[in-house]
Amino acid sequence: MKLLRSGIPLLARMLLSDSIVFEDVLGRSRSMPYGFFREYFLDWQVFQAFLASQFRGFPGYEKVLRGQFHLLLDKRNTVIIDKNRWATSVLPGMRIVMSVVIENFLNARGCLSAVTVSS
Repeated sequence: MKLLRSGIPLLARMLLSDSIVFEDVLGRSRSMPYGFFREYFLDWQVFQAFLASQFRGFPGYEKVLRGQFHLLLDKRNTVIIDKNRWATSVLPGMRIVMSVVIENFLNARGCLSAVTVSS
């Protein structure tokens, strides 16, 4: 296998560049090859079931089961991926960041409001 200057095999670099990086609300990152993602996670219910399995026994499990979370295109971006357009929204090389909805949280003025918290 041809090596690049960095010492990473060319095929591995190509796979990494096409990978989907997913960071959950607990700050855990996973890199998934886009082909694997397309094969198994294009259906929203399948992806939500995957999330539930990853959160079982961890904080946020109930939020995942109730669908009280958002997936954003990037940590600095406020674009929420619509679950109805999930299959066409995720592209090779994307970074997806999870946030959860926390209800009845005091805002800066001491009033109750709904907020979204991401990792």
